[in-house]
Amino acid sequence: DGDRIILKEDGSWSAAGNAPLTSKQQVRTTELDVKLQKVIVESYKKKSQKNTKIKTQTVFYVQLDYSPQSDKNLIINDSDITLIEVKDNNGKDYRVLSLNPAQAQIKPEEKITLVIRADKSPLLWDRVKSMTITFKVGIIGLKSPISLSQKTGDFDEENVSGFK
Repeated sequence: DGDRIILKEDGSWSAAGNAPLTSKQQVRTTELDVKLQKVIVESYKKKSQKNTKIKTQTVFYVQLDYSPQSDKNLIINDSDITLIEVKDNNGKDYRVLSLNPAQAQIKPEEKITLVIRADKSPLLWDRVKSMTITFKVGIIGLKSPISLSQKTGDFDEENVSGFK
């Protein structure tokens, strides 16, 4: 499952943290496993006279799995929203609207799913192939940025009755 162990001279072993891993949808450091679970494009259609106005938001579900070998808690604050960036492969920025939970303390050996909501979504004629969410240095204790991406063809779509 990605855990590293150390074999001691007496034949016993102890856990040594996660084995580092980097892919488009998952980054694992020795203390933290960050995985992009899914991306959903939410659409809200509002009719006004003869026209239909469509508003969209792109919602990223990111799972954090904190290693039991860690010796401190991770803190998430609502101000961390400024340390998250969403872009498509054409370089267009999407404003991050919210981070849930906005306040959290993650203890070693805990898993939590972050829900990051960005304004709008790629348009069909923009020819966007993928979107990337980047967590900058400082958020969730990161010492270097982490970027996760997913192809737009793999996004789920959902109609909603409105946005908060």
